[in-house]
Amino acid sequence: MAKQRTLTGTICACVLVSLAGCVLLPSPKDVAANPKAYAEGDLFSPDKLQGTVKRKITEGDTVTLNFRQLTVTYAMDHQQPGLNDNVTVVTRLTNSGNGLVRLSREYFHGSISYAAEFNLSYIGLVTLRSQSVRYNDVNPSLIEEVAEFTQFNKQVAALAENTEYVFEGSTGLWLTPSNQLPLTVKCRSGTTYPAKSLYPSIKGDAIDLTCEEQLSHGYAVRRYAFLRHYGVAVILEAKTNRFKQIWTISKFEAM
Repeated sequence: MAKQRTLTGTICACVLVSLAGCVLLPSPKDVAANPKAYAEGDLFSPDKLQGTVKRKITEGDTVTLNFRQLTVTYAMDHQQPGLNDNVTVVTRLTNSGNGLVRLSREYFHGSISYAAEFNLSYIGLVTLRSQSVRYNDVNPSLIEEVAEFTQFNKQVAALAENTEYVFEGSTGLWLTPSNQLPLTVKCRSGTTYPAKSLYPSIKGDAIDLTCEEQLSHGYAVRRYAFLRHYGVAVILEAKTNRFKQIWTISKFEAM
């Protein structure tokens, strides 16, 4: 199930930029035709980050991730009142330099894909720009992005045990700066364990990281495993006031 932070706003086929025109977003049908190309396209390029956000990412020491691309396949158990669903999710994480990761998830029932999620994140953990697409929708969903960070713990890339990391700022719909909500994400790390306990081919150690985010309609708690050898976090569990998801790795490929 593709789920994301909900903002008040009209979902339409174009985002107003000025009185002179608009930016067209591809239809869900077009995205479904080639989700890999869409994930690698310009909309989720690091160049699209807001200037203040980009400075937070690039200032200080350079962060180097130890992979070109990871493909992580999950058996995802989605639970909510009146619905229990088992979904296969294929996640691709692409190293985009200095801790930035392009991430795409495609959701399958059997061999049929029905939705996708795209984002640009910091080490796979802090979502900077995102979009969820359900292939049977008529109009595209809009892209959400972080507009600014007032607090950004870049030290999370060198994750320490039993430590809290806080990220604060504002988030909103792309190209609509008047429609913003406050953003606070608090993450707490656990202790180190062998990463192969998650899947046999994963190298090095892992450390769990639990992040809490307050949303306009409730809350979200997500548990990740930070894979030290690769320098990136992968999702293991998600919970809101409406649903719970358990993500179990069924395949892991590194390039």
